[in-house]
Amino acid sequence: MNLFRVRKNIKGGDRLSYYLEFWLPSLILIMVALGQIYLAQTANLSPWKGGGFGMFAAIDAPSMRVIVAEGIDQKGQLLRLDIFDALDDSTVRRMLALARQKDLENIAPQLLSQPIVPTTIQQQATFEKLLGENSNTQIVEQLGKVELTPPGGIKSLPLPLYRLKTAYDPEIPAAMKTLKAVRLQWWKIKFNQGEKRIFAEPLSELIKVGDW
Repeated sequence: MNLFRVRKNIKGGDRLSYYLEFWLPSLILIMVALGQIYLAQTANLSPWKGGGFGMFAAIDAPSMRVIVAEGIDQKGQLLRLDIFDALDDSTVRRMLALARQKDLENIAPQLLSQPIVPTTIQQQATFEKLLGENSNTQIVEQLGKVELTPPGGIKSLPLPLYRLKTAYDPEIPAAMKTLKAVRLQWWKIKFNQGEKRIFAEPLSELIKVGDW
């Protein structure tokens, strides 16, 4: 009843100001919620972002998304690729929150045109330096992080991950490769309530470039 009396006393331009103050916050919240739902359904926006209205209804958080990336080098060897390793944190967060096909289309040609290196290249350079400075390889062997092959070379891990080479990487020609084919695809984790199981499904179309 008191609220009705207040409304009754509002006149002229004050009435518009009153209704804006009363309804504007609610309208903004509704618009944000509708926009978030629309983008989550049509543009692969994570339900955990854009307001987080789907946080408690879906496990499709940014951390549950991944780009499955593979490439073939000039010798025909199949390699796994880490797309995010050479990117800055803000770019990675943006890409995971809003998985766009366009990002894959932009990344694929770069992987073909630029050299790639193992994600362990910094460690390889460090160990090679240690081996060069210490004639007694037991010093390096005791670190327990690499295996040495006679006469002191470093074994590569099976199926290592590769990424784009950056200006900060050491120059190790033997570790650098170039690709002749690349394929990329977004995947996400889902939960089937009826079957009580977690599974992965594609979040985008498969992007293939080069000579497969």
